[in-house]
Amino acid sequence: MSQQYNKVIKQRRRKAYIKRKKQALKQRATKKSGAKPAAAAAAAKPAA
Repeated sequence: MSQQYNKVIKQRRRKAYIKRKKQALKQRATKKSGAKPAAAAAAAKPAA
């Protein structure tokens, strides 16, 4: 019984892990293609 239960737990954890990774990749892709954050844009400008 415990072996079967462990397998179910491992499958759930793996699915959750893959879901988190996909979301992180999506956020990274949108961040890269999107506009620069205000702090990065301010740092890129030369001081007047």
